[in-house]
Amino acid sequence: MSSPSIDLRPKCVGTTGDVFSEPIHNAGRVEGRSNLFRHATFSADGTTIVTQNEDNCLRSFVLPVDLLDERDELHQLQPYCDYQPATNIQSFSLYPKFDLGDTSTTLVLSASADVPITLRNALDYETVYAVYPFINDRTEEYQSARSLTFTPSGSCFIAGSHNVISAYDVARPDSGPISQYILSSRRGAVKTDALRLKSRAWVSAMRLSSDGLLAIGTTEREIALFENHGLGRCLCTFRLESRQGTGVTGLQWSPCGRYLLVAERSSDAIQVFDIRDTKQEVGRLVGRNAATPQVLDIDVVSTADGFEAWAGGIDGHVKVWSNPGSKDALHLPDANLDMHRSPVSSAVFHPSGSVLASCSGERGAFDSSDSDSDSDSDSNPNQTKPLESDNTLRIWSV
Repeated sequence: MSSPSIDLRPKCVGTTGDVFSEPIHNAGRVEGRSNLFRHATFSADGTTIVTQNEDNCLRSFVLPVDLLDERDELHQLQPYCDYQPATNIQSFSLYPKFDLGDTSTTLVLSASADVPITLRNALDYETVYAVYPFINDRTEEYQSARSLTFTPSGSCFIAGSHNVISAYDVARPDSGPISQYILSSRRGAVKTDALRLKSRAWVSAMRLSSDGLLAIGTTEREIALFENHGLGRCLCTFRLESRQGTGVTGLQWSPCGRYLLVAERSSDAIQVFDIRDTKQEVGRLVGRNAATPQVLDIDVVSTADGFEAWAGGIDGHVKVWSNPGSKDALHLPDANLDMHRSPVSSAVFHPSGSVLASCSGERGAFDSSDSDSDSDSDSNPNQTKPLESDNTLRIWSV
């Protein structure tokens, strides 16, 4: 790998420390699983970070107002509140008008298995504003929304499930979708213009562009683009040609809306597509070190001369690529930042672009087997042996 060409020296200013280093406890029992951070996202005003952990909890971290002030010690980050539903969380999305000064806007939409999609307050998860049924008309069973996104105005949201995306009016609680798009026809069925994808798959990722295009990615490695923030017709579909990945996990648009970046499970590469002109792959960001089934997010940030892509790897490093799409074929990282000791599941930017939040962790970080045959018979049967792991949320000044 060539030497990095960007000189970046992020400074850590806050951390959760060892709080999440203990194994998961459930109903008083130690499960022997590592409480890794799966995902982190900033609120629109940059005051709050909401995370999802392996223990099936959403947690809201309100950042200290003196976060960037010079001090000798790191800020110790603690959850302001948390929420643990009875069934597994499938996805969540923060309200795009989130403003800490107005608690009527501090909203988070979450989808869990076998229950309606729920709109709650991220500062008090017990406060439920609305529920939205997502039901399969044929079976009358709840569908799992594997991906969620609000439209920019916050008046609607899009939910993606198995072979379908559905649009909801936020102002119509207890109501079904206002529109629905079936993605693939059944085998033997008559195809129509509304049935575009070849495979019946889960919608595993969504992202809106600055031009109002909604990109969706599936577990069968297909991409579809919809106009009018996902409320309009399907413009095109295509399949990822590279055989390196096993399903789309992350999508990001360049700030100008020209390039679409696609990340997959078990793939070291991030593919870059020129959507405005050729709708073809124009580059590939390599050297990430992300050949894992664990979901590792990607993010983009505007710069003075374009934009950068940031993504974590299983080595605990975050890689940076300057102006993806500007280089043909393989694009090696322009910076390589050592930030964690475990896989980096998220590296996301504050809306201002000057503060980065990263989180990490990995499964299998605790061993619940009885490794000591001479141990006392009255020892704790749920005792686990900690292995080297880094389950932390960290805030960096960039």
